Amino acid sequence: MLGKIKKTIAKYGMLNTGDKVVVGVSGGPDSVALLHSLYQLREEYQISLFVVHLNHMFRGREAEEDAEFVAKMGQRLDIPSFIESVNVPRIMEETGLSAQLAARQVRYQLYERILAQEGAQKIALGHHGDDQAETILMRFLRGAGADGLTGIPPVRERIIRPLLEVSRQEIENYCQEQELAFRTDYSNLKTIYLRNKIRLELLPLLEKEYNSNIRQTLVRLGDILRADSYYLQEKALEALEEALIRFEEGRMILSWEKISAHSKALQRRIYRESIRKVRGNLDNISFEHLEDLLDFFLREERGQKTLPGGLLIEKSYGNILIKSKESQEEFTYKLQIPGSTSIPELGMKIISKLIENPSLAKPKVDIPWQAYLDYYPACGELVVRNRREGDRIRPLGMTGSKKLKEFFIDQKIPRYERDRIPLVAQGSEILWIVGKRLGNKRELPKHDKQVLFLQVEFGDERRKE
Repeated sequence: MLGKIKKTIAKYGMLNTGDKVVVGVSGGPDSVALLHSLYQLREEYQISLFVVHLNHMFRGREAEEDAEFVAKMGQRLDIPSFIESVNVPRIMEETGLSAQLAARQVRYQLYERILAQEGAQKIALGHHGDDQAETILMRFLRGAGADGLTGIPPVRERIIRPLLEVSRQEIENYCQEQELAFRTDYSNLKTIYLRNKIRLELLPLLEKEYNSNIRQTLVRLGDILRADSYYLQEKALEALEEALIRFEEGRMILSWEKISAHSKALQRRIYRESIRKVRGNLDNISFEHLEDLLDFFLREERGQKTLPGGLLIEKSYGNILIKSKESQEEFTYKLQIPGSTSIPELGMKIISKLIENPSLAKPKVDIPWQAYLDYYPACGELVVRNRREGDRIRPLGMTGSKKLKEFFIDQKIPRYERDRIPLVAQGSEILWIVGKRLGNKRELPKHDKQVLFLQVEFGDERRKE
């Protein structure tokens, strides 16, 4: 079995010389075999080991005995051990999480804390080949797509699974050969959980009646789909980079034309990766959500869709916006005259100065990020803000006023950009749609008038659109 483990470690580049490895040990045969095998290989790889065990407090005295067993094993092998207890049932009550999800979250938090505390590089877990087969079959029964059928990843960030190409029978044989004691979690023998029903009932039936090598077949399916998934993932990330127009915290803008040039399979992955980058995860985003998006964007020229987790996706004038709803905020800043006014939401600032000689207030060229305004201090302070419901403007060169919304529509400015266009206003009057249009001059006594020069400066590399 050690030979298989070494091949798996080499195949997936799981360990580097000198690594410090946190080993999750429940006390069952899988984790006991994992700890013992890594202990056997520690000098060859020059690694240091740390035992971590969490008592979830589900099984009373039995769970306490598991913790005592793991602590004694760590002492016997002279490996530093971290044994902790957390009341997971209480966390379930407080959060509404399922037993499995709550336990997993607490357990992984402990692994990460010890990893940081000890300056370790890897977290080794005891999932094996039979776990892989069960996972793939369970996901198939639940309707997973190709990516879901890749199963448990051998390596995910700092998590490694050296036993993933070893069977449960090989692990039990190893424990017997090495005279390794282990604990038995009798809840694994109850068929009230889907995974247990698959392990205890469905897989044995499939082996007996349909395919004696069903476990190996499922693992091979996962390997094939994983290789395909990695390739498609690389292509999707390349396509996403090409389609990307702008990416800021909480929002991303993509070119619909460039996305639609790709196959449906790649489009689905592009949207999925976009969502992952904006939200940080894909929680509750299903295959059906992505299919609905593809169908919607194919049928509609413009429109919006909402997805779980407070996500808004909009198609407008040939672009796609993906953003968190929370990222849309109103802002208002008093314009410093003279001086500099920062607008952190937009990564820009507006520089202002007063010009005493009106003859100098004539721009030589039309620069959208500069403006010369008639300024009447007696009419109140100037502010820079984003739009509000009911805003109107009297565009320079036109008679009468029009709704700001209508102006944006006429200019074919996407809806998702409208909240991010700064407006310079005095009272209810919009003097400048920054970068777009000036308002009409007012007829007030000339002795009240000053000339104000404004210039926009950008503090990042965002596109000035």
